[in-house]
Amino acid sequence: MKRMGWFLRTLLGYFLLAALLLAGVGIPVSGNVRSLVYEEILSNAQGVLESVETVFADWMRGMEEYAYQVRGDVQMNPYVLQDDGYAALNAVRELSKTVTYSNACETIVLVYASKYFSGLPRVYTSQNYTDAQRYFAYFYRYDQWSLESLYAEMASIVAPVLRGPEMITVDRVRREAYMTYVVPLGASSSRNQRGVMLFLTPVSQLTAMLREINLPEEATLVLADAQGQVLLASGSLAVPQGFALPGEGAERCQVAGEACLLLQGSGEACGVRLALLLDEGKIAGMMRSRLTNILLILLAGLLLAVGASLVLSTLVFRPVRRLAGIARSVDGGAGGKQHRDEFEHIERTIRLLHANNADLLSRLHSQNGMLRQHLLRAMCLGQGGAEKFLALLREDGIAFSERCLRVLILRIDNEALFESRMDASLRALTRFGLLKVLRESMGARQIVAVGCEMGVNGDIVALLSGAVQEEYGLAAALEQVRGIAAQHFGLTLSAGISQGFGGLDGACVAYGSAARAVEQRFLEGGGKDFFAGKLPDSAWNEELERQLTRLEARVAGALRAGNYAQCAQALDAYAQEMCAAHDPAKARQRALLLYASLCQQLQMSEMGASSLPLEMHCQYETLEQMRDDLHRALRVLQERRSGQQETQRSELVDNCVRFMREHLADETLTMDSLAAALSVSAGYLSRCFREQMGFSPWQYFDDMRMQHACALLKGTSLRIGDILEKCGYVDKANFMRKFKRKFGMTPMEYRRANAHAGFTDKG
Repeated sequence: MKRMGWFLRTLLGYFLLAALLLAGVGIPVSGNVRSLVYEEILSNAQGVLESVETVFADWMRGMEEYAYQVRGDVQMNPYVLQDDGYAALNAVRELSKTVTYSNACETIVLVYASKYFSGLPRVYTSQNYTDAQRYFAYFYRYDQWSLESLYAEMASIVAPVLRGPEMITVDRVRREAYMTYVVPLGASSSRNQRGVMLFLTPVSQLTAMLREINLPEEATLVLADAQGQVLLASGSLAVPQGFALPGEGAERCQVAGEACLLLQGSGEACGVRLALLLDEGKIAGMMRSRLTNILLILLAGLLLAVGASLVLSTLVFRPVRRLAGIARSVDGGAGGKQHRDEFEHIERTIRLLHANNADLLSRLHSQNGMLRQHLLRAMCLGQGGAEKFLALLREDGIAFSERCLRVLILRIDNEALFESRMDASLRALTRFGLLKVLRESMGARQIVAVGCEMGVNGDIVALLSGAVQEEYGLAAALEQVRGIAAQHFGLTLSAGISQGFGGLDGACVAYGSAARAVEQRFLEGGGKDFFAGKLPDSAWNEELERQLTRLEARVAGALRAGNYAQCAQALDAYAQEMCAAHDPAKARQRALLLYASLCQQLQMSEMGASSLPLEMHCQYETLEQMRDDLHRALRVLQERRSGQQETQRSELVDNCVRFMREHLADETLTMDSLAAALSVSAGYLSRCFREQMGFSPWQYFDDMRMQHACALLKGTSLRIGDILEKCGYVDKANFMRKFKRKFGMTPMEYRRANAHAGFTDKG
């Protein structure tokens, strides 16, 4: 009874202590949690709004780049504006194929006027250039495409441009629910004609551009005109017809009776207002749910601590008190010596038992893990060991079912880079980490994954058991593993998955099918999942052999004749035939033979293969890599042949970069003034720069300014305003958004993160 009373008193005391701790910690935590959740929701919403603004900025930048190219071509060839307009529309159509953002325009309208037609503008659209029909804005009603009111508006927009000077400032306007962009094309002096292009994108079409932006559950995106009338709404709230956004300074509004927070963005450059409506009811529910979860976790932790302390007091404190009593009873006599010997014997036994158990558990775990991997490799190679393998799994407590199994092979795509960057021990640790991630990802989907590393080629092999019938679940787990491999190790992975089978006796056959499946990456490229049951059958036959032989002869003959364009075309046809055959093993063997032959031919030529971008040891993992390297080598040979023209283009790009570097702080520098300073047209400069550098001059200039700003942030103590002035930025808000989007932090956070670099002088 005394023992029971002591236990109940102890338990009651612990529960009172837990209640006091819960009250003392939970009350202040609740207020902090509410404010933190509120700030987190607002921060996420602001990020979504910035992403939407980025979509609009990208659309405008694409339109501007398109305008530079069109206007540059017209300036170089003003006769493109002819009487019938057919040639002009053909030129516009050809240009639209090469411009990234032109496909965002539903209609491209070409308007031009001539003194021979009483000043009335002719209108041509991208929807009727095939038959070159003529439409007159003032005399014809347009029922088709519902463009009647649009053309009437367009006449008022473009009339000042047609009557104005040859070059005017590009104007951005918006009419009704259309995003429009007007570009003057210049004039033809011989025919006294002036022309403009009008890009028209319905606001409703922007939903396709905004579809990739994930809106929070409680948010609704709204696009409105300058008066606040809603043009487009997307999200959980049902925005009623005729709803209008309040003024710029408003922070809250009512939508269909619901109280909403209002975050407004900047879309004035495109003529729209952007806003996010956040349902305050859902926000309050999220805060309550988050607070409840935290309090439950806190309560569970306190109860767990109480239980652990009770167990500890029962199992540890009582034997210790007993040993202490034995020690206190030692009095120096014969009885005392007996008690002292008993105490020392118990202490030695406890220590020895603890040490032996720890060592035994460590050795058992290590041996079981190594033996399990060895047995799995043996089963995959058809060398038996299934019974021992199952016994080890049961001993380790792994719930493994033989009724539904699959073999999975993970192969590192960039193996050469992996080996050059890490030594053998780090590579082994990396593979072990990937195997652990795979096991956890599969375990979250009720799939048991037991894996090993194959010593032959370094593949990661896993035997899957459980709910592996659904290929969607496997693909989702592998996508998670692939994302972690790319983020933490910089690796890309290809996966080969066998068909389902029952019984470990089929592991060898399944491993072979998974290995053949992952080999498909040679034809289709890496970073993908290849399921053995979904791969097409091999189409390799004698006719294909003859066709490949003919193509190989064409490639070699064109290379010997110096016809590099024909050689590249033959290579593309060769790769296409290889991929259509669906036999990666034979394709790899044949492609490597052709590659070695071409390298030998280049080595014997006067050009020399050593100076070309080729892998002389044929370390290619995909057919696309091999073809791309050969294409690059052919381009190098072509460039050497056309040396003079390429030298001129390179000098133009070098002069452009030098001019940009010398005018970083020039706020008035534009694409036109940059081209004029280099004595070329804007379109020609943009094309040459993109061919040489891979992106437009303005993108390169903006990146150069941003890098200069980073250097000033790290190396000086200048204020943000002074840095903006030295880098040629006018709009501080625009600079802050660009900086955060590029580096993931604000300028001041960047300065603090790089504070160890130290400051130099003030300038």
